[in-house]
Amino acid sequence: MRIVVIGLIALGVSIPHGLAQNSARPTMASEADFRRAMKELSNWGRWGNDDELGAANLITPTKRKEAFALAKESLPVSLAHDIVQERAADAPNILERVLGPVSPSGTADQYRYTGTYHGIVHSHLDSVDCHMMVDGKGYNGRAMEDITAAGGCPKGNINALKDGIVTRAILFDATLLPGKATAQGWLETGTAIHREALRPWKSCST
Repeated sequence: MRIVVIGLIALGVSIPHGLAQNSARPTMASEADFRRAMKELSNWGRWGNDDELGAANLITPTKRKEAFALAKESLPVSLAHDIVQERAADAPNILERVLGPVSPSGTADQYRYTGTYHGIVHSHLDSVDCHMMVDGKGYNGRAMEDITAAGGCPKGNINALKDGIVTRAILFDATLLPGKATAQGWLETGTAIHREALRPWKSCST
């Protein structure tokens, strides 16, 4: 397994450094625990009421330089893949390609894709402003009434990240974790990967 630098963004809440280092972290056993965590870990207002980047604000020019300095090889790793067009156990939601009318002289650029991006098959970035809401409010307290009035998410669209997302990350192969992979070398749908399983990842490296 190799450590590589790839694009990574965390939206919503961030985990304080001290909590991330504490393996005996508190668990959430009640709604009160959940509400407390939402308040303690929230980034709302952290970068101003008009902020649209969320935790992406933590990816500073200095952080990018630090990330690039960690690279051992000039090895690009693409997260792209061909659009899945056949349903499978791990691909219930797919994008189907449709071609426009074809004439003897050819056809225009009329390919279109129908379906949904959601699930584990396709990748996309959601608006940080209103995709996930709590008690009728999105990131930074954006009221659902504002979203309805705007006819969509008025803030935090993909243009907020138009300069790209570059920071430090770790790419790991979960099939190398002990007891996770099937005889065929892949993971069963719904297999859980917890952070405790990632701690000894070096012993699983190839």
